[in-house]
Amino acid sequence: MSGGSPAFRSAVVAVLTPVIGTAVAVAINFATAVPDSVTLWLVVGGLTVVAAVLTATTATDTPSPRHAGPPTGAPFGAPNRASGWPPPNQPRQRSSGRGRAALIGLAVCAVVVAIVVPGARFAYGWITGNETGVERLAESRSASAGALALTVDGVEVTSHFTKVTMTVRNDYDTSVTLPVFGYSQLTSGAVTVEGEPFRSRWPDTVPPGQSRTGTITFGEPLPDSATSVTVTFTTVFGALHGPDSLSVEDVPLRPV
Repeated sequence: MSGGSPAFRSAVVAVLTPVIGTAVAVAINFATAVPDSVTLWLVVGGLTVVAAVLTATTATDTPSPRHAGPPTGAPFGAPNRASGWPPPNQPRQRSSGRGRAALIGLAVCAVVVAIVVPGARFAYGWITGNETGVERLAESRSASAGALALTVDGVEVTSHFTKVTMTVRNDYDTSVTLPVFGYSQLTSGAVTVEGEPFRSRWPDTVPPGQSRTGTITFGEPLPDSATSVTVTFTTVFGALHGPDSLSVEDVPLRPV
């Protein structure tokens, strides 16, 4: 940065460094798909230290004031005490801005990280459905329809969602499809919630003679008072003489 005062340059470095650092850390978090990875904190912490160092080094010393030359008409180098020439010996003034700039930069980094990192983590979990919650399944429950079998392996309740892990066994001689969008439902009492395809990790199609396990994320968390749930695929595609739908009813839940 060639223009602007040292204080302005210090402020720009102090603000931009943690923002860029947080963006890099969040990118690493997405890439590794490990929300609680220590990599996030190592990157942010390291860049916070870098921010403090850069902030300190961009604050330069305050230059000493320049003095005018000898008065007009005086011989070169001749002293003239009345006019103040030559100026008395004075120690060079140094600014204490480096220490202050480092502290300010560190404080700004800490504030930005404290605000941005939890916000990014919250947004990441809400957008992707990758939130950690409480396992509510009390007992695995299975059901069959034709040559299809569906087993509920887990019911995890998070801050915003209910994530149901299931295994499908297809004993037909053709592939079957159990789509999430518009065809998957979670019912508890009088409340029915649709599955969220973009937040789910679900293999829609199951090849013949094979099993597939996946997780469907439903758009609301179960209430603490829920004691059981029913998972339903309202339509099954692919099997010529297969069932029209498939569901596992009254899956028991643990109390909260």
